[in-house]
Amino acid sequence: MTLREQQYVCTIAKTGSLTAAAKILRTSQPNLSLFLSNLERSLNVQLFDRIGKQFRLTYAGELYVAKAQAMLNLKDEFDAELANISENAGGRLRMGFQYFRSSRLIPSLLEQLAEEYPRVELSFEEETLSKLEGMLADNSIDLFFCNCPSKRPEFEYHPLYQDSVLFMTSIDHPLTANLPAQNGGSYPWVSLKLFEDEQFFLSRHGGSLRAFIDQVLESTHVAPRRVMTFDKIETIMELVSRGQGVGFCANSYQSFVRLSRPLRLFSAGNRENRIEFCAVNLKGKILPPYAKRTIELVRTLMEGRAINTL
Repeated sequence: MTLREQQYVCTIAKTGSLTAAAKILRTSQPNLSLFLSNLERSLNVQLFDRIGKQFRLTYAGELYVAKAQAMLNLKDEFDAELANISENAGGRLRMGFQYFRSSRLIPSLLEQLAEEYPRVELSFEEETLSKLEGMLADNSIDLFFCNCPSKRPEFEYHPLYQDSVLFMTSIDHPLTANLPAQNGGSYPWVSLKLFEDEQFFLSRHGGSLRAFIDQVLESTHVAPRRVMTFDKIETIMELVSRGQGVGFCANSYQSFVRLSRPLRLFSAGNRENRIEFCAVNLKGKILPPYAKRTIELVRTLMEGRAINTL
């Protein structure tokens, strides 16, 4: 089982299509089809079920891909160790970011990394948390940055920044006009029970903020009766600022979004709802110097500090 064979089979399994896999692998679809037929003949097993143009792993194929992916990961670790030998070595760094954070982080990060590591090939993915976790698990990216509502045992987490979940209303909402401040808190505290009949604007399931929001609603035994969901937090915050309903955001989002009207922000729930923003990589994977530097650069950007050049 050569590395080329492993890469080809894993790519077919990931895409579920010979045409899509051939494009990624920069070969022709007929060549890839011939390769797969020859490989299955030599192994004397069928790795994929052909359903129309879709390719789905058989049980034997699942076993093959599990072992092949482990060996490809081992090769990446070996490459990373070699890169560690020299700070000036070339390499590759594939990073993932949640949609909302990417616009703030990627431009500064790309500029700095390109200057410090001109021989390192950089790539960026913008996805939801669930998709980023899948991409890391199948080695499509080397690390990603996200809010972490829960942690998976196969991943290693590097905490970079502490944020908090806040409840938001319009500036002139009648239920929040004269609330007292919470003792020792940065924001007034509000009972979510008061708003159960209000229109709630929430981020869609699959994102990390929604996972934190669901934790808050569950802990307070609040079940909003009217809910609309959106992909972009900017849309939600603008709707709330215009008095169309209520919602949640992270504290740091205030510096990202420009709104037509100001918001009122509140602590909510039975405790202070903290969000941990982390860098995430596969557990046991050795990170090259440029990956470690990237993590520190993101920490600096999240804290709002100026980047110190090397």
